[in-house]
Amino acid sequence: MMKIKAYIFDWGDTLMVDYKDETGPMYKWSKMSLCKNALETLKELSKCAKCFLATNAKDSTKNEIKMALDKVGLLKYIDDIFCFQELGEMKPGKNYFEKMINILGLKPKQIMIIGDDIIKDYKWALDNGAKAKLYDPTNSVSDIRIDKINDLLELITDGLGYVS
Repeated sequence: MMKIKAYIFDWGDTLMVDYKDETGPMYKWSKMSLCKNALETLKELSKCAKCFLATNAKDSTKNEIKMALDKVGLLKYIDDIFCFQELGEMKPGKNYFEKMINILGLKPKQIMIIGDDIIKDYKWALDNGAKAKLYDPTNSVSDIRIDKINDLLELITDGLGYVS
């Protein structure tokens, strides 16, 4: 068993609700909401590993993402943010992953990526040698080969960071 040293979360519809009727930097949106159990999960996971955010959001700089996270109480649990504005790359690109891994200084097998998109989060992680969980709160993915969770709290109950 290997200990996960970093959890990397997608932002929109994984940690915070991505309201399709809102535009521009999220911290300026008229409404902001956490995804179910995002705060509780980050609070617990941050006790045993580092937690990061990886996003393709084009409307927000790293500082603007921090402002949005701070407004909902998540910022203190996020160690760093990997975003399009800073990396100049998009998920699921190999360059995005390589830049992120270089900054982290970890081996891919030491990280777990959690997100709601099969291609941009789940498959991207596996294709690059990382662990992955698909966040599927509506249980819309029926493929039993996909390692998925319906509630972020399952990351805690899955053994607090140990994976085979």
